[in-house]
Amino acid sequence: MKIFGIRLKELRSDARLSQTQLARELNVSAPNICRWEQGGVEPTASNIKAVAEFFNATADYLLGLENDLGEKTSSPTRAPSFVSVTEQIIDEIHTLNEAEKQNILGYVRGLKRNGLV
Repeated sequence: MKIFGIRLKELRSDARLSQTQLARELNVSAPNICRWEQGGVEPTASNIKAVAEFFNATADYLLGLENDLGEKTSSPTRAPSFVSVTEQIIDEIHTLNEAEKQNILGYVRGLKRNGLV
């Protein structure tokens, strides 16, 4: 569940929370936050729910089933976050077949080779 870790880290960083601070808020250990962010351990359903509620996001967003934050409107206590362009690109790439991925890779390499990126 690598996408969960990526999104958790982004939300935590946007909120300017350390892993220890977030762990206290969610009533879990700081090493668990670290393991979730690194993708080494999958959180339980109740932990996913707690993270979603804390950051005013949906579980679908955290699990990579939505491309945007999917904010709930019922709780105005948390400021909305944004999805980085990198994550949007990754989400889109996951929808491509292998030939399409190779075409994009060739295009990017060509841009780099020509000094355009």
